[in-house]
Amino acid sequence: MPWFKGNTHTHSYVSDGDTSPPEVCMWYAAHGFDFVCMTDHNHPFDAAWLEGLGIASPNFLVIPGVEVTTVAERLPVHINGLGISAMPELRNYATISECLQGAIDGIRKLGGVPVVNHPNFFWALEARHLLTLRDCHLFEIWNSSTDCNNLGAGGFKSTDQFWDGLSVAGQRWHGMASDDAHDFQGEFYGYKSLPGQAWVVVRAAALTQPNILEALERGDFYSTTGITLSSLEVVGRNVQLEIRGEHHYKYSSELLASDGTILETAFGTSVTLTIPEGVGLVRVRVFDSNGSRLWTQTFVE
Repeated sequence: MPWFKGNTHTHSYVSDGDTSPPEVCMWYAAHGFDFVCMTDHNHPFDAAWLEGLGIASPNFLVIPGVEVTTVAERLPVHINGLGISAMPELRNYATISECLQGAIDGIRKLGGVPVVNHPNFFWALEARHLLTLRDCHLFEIWNSSTDCNNLGAGGFKSTDQFWDGLSVAGQRWHGMASDDAHDFQGEFYGYKSLPGQAWVVVRAAALTQPNILEALERGDFYSTTGITLSSLEVVGRNVQLEIRGEHHYKYSSELLASDGTILETAFGTSVTLTIPEGVGLVRVRVFDSNGSRLWTQTFVE
């Protein structure tokens, strides 16, 4: 099946971005993306905004969505609803977990796919908040927007460690990367949330909304801040990756156990990592010498 590059989280001036929805879509179409999900805060995307502009085509897909933006325990709780064109019904919730579940239920009722956004935004979420949730298994392992604190520090866990907490509990979550872009105008520097900094690459039968969303749900994608794979296969107990080398970069690939323990490390662009017996969930993380990283989804032993 073919691979499709896409961004699942971005904003226009309909909420707090600086650019019109058509111009946002045109940016991604012009920069090598196959699809984009429009997710303004509490403002569902209206596909009529693109009519007559020729942006949505067989070669570029615009998926409607909304970032359900709420507050619980005085902390921000944000969940993307992908594939919906209406705002879910919400109410006030006493706890973060109840707030998350309420948004998830509302998104599912509308036929959408829920994604738990940027866990370390204002340090709002911990793995325990997700462990009781129903009907959701996607979260953002990397969000390149400002204040998302992906790497952790000061005694707070990174989003990689957040994922480990879910896997140790035996839950198979899929980690997504997005740019959460707000800033498309002016100079691309400073305290800005810029486009094209992180994305997913999805393996799907065709570039259609049902196919892309189904592939995300089943975890048939990888997440990246710049590294690209030519192929990704699991053959028996072997995870095989072909990395598309760029410039003079060097690459390290790590096979991780559910608790984050590095089981094996391999170097180069053609990599085979062997899953040991009895380790349960594993995943692969790739680094390059220029600072980019990539995550596969978890594999079941």
